[in-house]
Amino acid sequence: MFSNNPLLPIWDSYQNTLEALSVAKKATKHLDSQTLLDNTRFASQTSKEAKNALDKSLDECNELFVLSLWASFERFVRDYLQTKCITLQNTSPPVLGTLIYAYFEKEVEFWNPDSILEEIIKELLGPHRALASQAKHILHYRNWIAHGKNPKVKNKPSRISPKFAYKTLKDITDILIINQ
Repeated sequence: MFSNNPLLPIWDSYQNTLEALSVAKKATKHLDSQTLLDNTRFASQTSKEAKNALDKSLDECNELFVLSLWASFERFVRDYLQTKCITLQNTSPPVLGTLIYAYFEKEVEFWNPDSILEEIIKELLGPHRALASQAKHILHYRNWIAHGKNPKVKNKPSRISPKFAYKTLKDITDILIINQ
């Protein structure tokens, strides 16, 4: 059924991005920075301007990777539930089971992620229930990012690092995979 954690490729891409930004920062300080940065937007910037631009890029990158990790996690959870609930088709009479599953399969796509975490995932995690609360914090941060980082939001979520998001969501996903 589910054997691979879908968050691993995203985490690898994030690590590669961090490395690339690190190399770019080093290039701005290199003796031959003009040649290294030729044909880039940094060629006309001072070392300090380039560093500031790269730092801003890192901040944005961190936010986008949290968003990406959440999106893959949420897709995994919805697919997981759809796969697990195929057994609804075994309900008697068979036509009822088929209809119930068809309805469920369609409707689960519209379920509120907060509710899925609270009502289903939390219970599936058993002694690791606290992970569901951590995932809710990630979800709220993801929502803030995905909806334009509205500065007027009264309860702006605290910053979530990609490392925290990855670890939390990976742990939940791994538990679900193990308990197939």
